[in-house]
Amino acid sequence: MNNFISVNATTYNKSSLNANYEHNVERKKNGDDIDYLLEESDKLSANQVQTFGHSAVSSGTYAENLRNSSAQSISKNNDYSTFKANFDYLENERLKQLKEEKRSDYQKKHLVEFVVSLSEEMAKEYIDKGVDINDGFKAYANALKDTYNCNVLNLSIHMDEGYYDKDNKLHHNIHAHIVAHNYNFKNKKAILSNFSKKDFRNLQTLAQKTFQDTGLDFKKGVSKFKTKKEHLMRNDHILQKQAKELKGLKQDLEQKNRENKEIYTLLNSQKNELKALRTKFEKDTNMYKILSVNIKNLTQNEQEKRSEYRELDSKLKDLQKKTQKEEIKIDNIEKYGKEIKQDLREYLLQNTTKKDNKYFINDMNNFYNSLVDTFNNVSNFDLKIEELEKLQNTNEILKKHLEKINLENENLKVQLGKIDTLNVKIKELISKKDLLEEENYNLKIYLKDKNLEEDYTNYTRKQEHNQDFER
Repeated sequence: MNNFISVNATTYNKSSLNANYEHNVERKKNGDDIDYLLEESDKLSANQVQTFGHSAVSSGTYAENLRNSSAQSISKNNDYSTFKANFDYLENERLKQLKEEKRSDYQKKHLVEFVVSLSEEMAKEYIDKGVDINDGFKAYANALKDTYNCNVLNLSIHMDEGYYDKDNKLHHNIHAHIVAHNYNFKNKKAILSNFSKKDFRNLQTLAQKTFQDTGLDFKKGVSKFKTKKEHLMRNDHILQKQAKELKGLKQDLEQKNRENKEIYTLLNSQKNELKALRTKFEKDTNMYKILSVNIKNLTQNEQEKRSEYRELDSKLKDLQKKTQKEEIKIDNIEKYGKEIKQDLREYLLQNTTKKDNKYFINDMNNFYNSLVDTFNNVSNFDLKIEELEKLQNTNEILKKHLEKINLENENLKVQLGKIDTLNVKIKELISKKDLLEEENYNLKIYLKDKNLEEDYTNYTRKQEHNQDFER
């Protein structure tokens, strides 16, 4: 059973304080709901938030306040104002320290965020058994304080992220965000920028130890080293395939939109032609009414097709941006592969000795353990399968949309064929009408020339009388 634990660390400027809180606690982005969160029924459990308090107990000496700032406590309030007040207090204490020691402030990153991720398989087994895995995250937050003098501001445990794969199977992304003030009051330095490679490795080791001490059997991800190359090749293959599929889908949609434009142009032409035909009939005739109904239907179809064209055009622009992003991801993967090779090459040179044109490992145990830890922490460019699944889902949605458009277009083509047939019949009727009017005119001229108008009038009256009598 997979039981891995991993830790990544990132720094932020203090201007990101609100955005960080919004994402981690409020689960929002720029005021809107985060679109990749799971439905309430799909969540493993509720998210948990802990805010850690940092404030002066008294208006004592600087040394007293500094000792207090090192003593974090759980705050009862998880609102943003408390979160910011705690950060402001620590930041002010940092600036006080610099001022008293007459040092300049060159620090640009004021927040450090540790993201702790757990293997879904083991985490779900604990949850199913009623074991509170949140205790591990809380213990790790405290361990960071004790080990690296991190003044933790906030702990946000997320159980509301995940995705459905192509087989409609639900996968959960179980993790926690630990946000701390990026300053060590004891060594008077920023925390993360002064981390050594050993410190980064120890983040993983500390996570393993902390969780195991809490009774949770999670281990740092040694298996990633064993499968890194395979993982990268698979991801690269999937990404290349998805990007190719996305490009092909984009071309299909572009073709379909060209067809949409042709159809609404044709609809408009047919509409105008029917309008021209309608002028040849009186408004109270059946033919005028038939033509009016068809003109109305054509106008509605034309408007719908124009709207569909604009909507699809907008989707195509978004798809263009997405395609460009995927191309960038492919480039990143390729660069990542080159970085791995270079790191490995340098590592081998540093930890081996050349003798008689052969290389010998200096210390086998240290070599292997250190190499594993090194590559466990090279994760910034890791491609997440979640992103690929999301991309695949996007493709499926667009495919269904395309199929719908195809069906609608086929129906419109059938309708246009019927209208074409109607137009032919109408034109035939108009031709017959014009012919009859011409024959009637010629008959009237003939009767007039032969002085038969009166006889013809009497004849037609007699015929109308007989018809009335029969009725």
